[in-house]
Amino acid sequence: MEMERRLESIPPLLNMRRVDAARYLREVHGIPCAPATLAKLAVIGGGPPYRKFGKFPIYARDDLDAWASEHLSHRLTSSSDSKSHVY
Repeated sequence: MEMERRLESIPPLLNMRRVDAARYLREVHGIPCAPATLAKLAVIGGGPPYRKFGKFPIYARDDLDAWASEHLSHRLTSSSDSKSHVY
């Protein structure tokens, strides 16, 4: 239900510019992300896949969802649990 409310506040875009992609990651997945972070990750690697339309990076919603899922850890009950999983 919470995710449905979050999705309603996001324009139903399949492809998003960097500002909207960062907002989508924050509001839908709860991942702290700024457009500058996505820009940096586009240079150094490790960010979500994107395409270019001319000079503009375009992020697909499915790619953002997959990237967020890949980078979230499993549920933890203790801070010592995270040491057993290598990222």
